[in-house]
Amino acid sequence: MIAVTDFYSAEFVDKVADAARNSQLTIIPGAVIRCKLGFCDDVVITTLFPESYSSSRVSERIWR
Repeated sequence: MIAVTDFYSAEFVDKVADAARNSQLTIIPGAVIRCKLGFCDDVVITTLFPESYSSSRVSERIWR
């Protein structure tokens, strides 16, 4: 298993999943979000999603 994340984007999820399609590697899609929470102006959250999520589905969830 490998988690694929990038800051503010899920752009590479589909490309990595396609590259791993005929292997035993499981791709876990995700994204890293940086935000402000209360008085803290540098909160970093790593989000992971089900293996079936595509780049567009991850993007839909993180930009809601």
